[in-house]
Amino acid sequence: MQEPSSSDGGGTLSMVDVLEENEELEEEAKAVLGDSDDRCCTYTTGYQDRQALYACNTCTSSSEGTLAGICLACSYACHDGHEMYELYTKSGLHIYPIEWPHEE
Repeated sequence: MQEPSSSDGGGTLSMVDVLEENEELEEEAKAVLGDSDDRCCTYTTGYQDRQALYACNTCTSSSEGTLAGICLACSYACHDGHEMYELYTKSGLHIYPIEWPHEE
């Protein structure tokens, strides 16, 4: 956020400044995270134009070396506390979990 300016007399930010800063932050987040959703697993949504991708070393070593891409939501909900590697955003991926926990 912009530093308050002493030249404006009160050291305050205008609402326009706050809204512009918020828009910049949202654009940066979209560039970094793509179409990622931090609450909903992308497994059921199919291919994403661009999404954050992670690899879970904890699950890889326990599944005989099978590599797996993890979406943002699952990195929080299913792999919390695991040894994760951020692979940044990738295009045209469909996430396939090692073990889909929501199947009956």
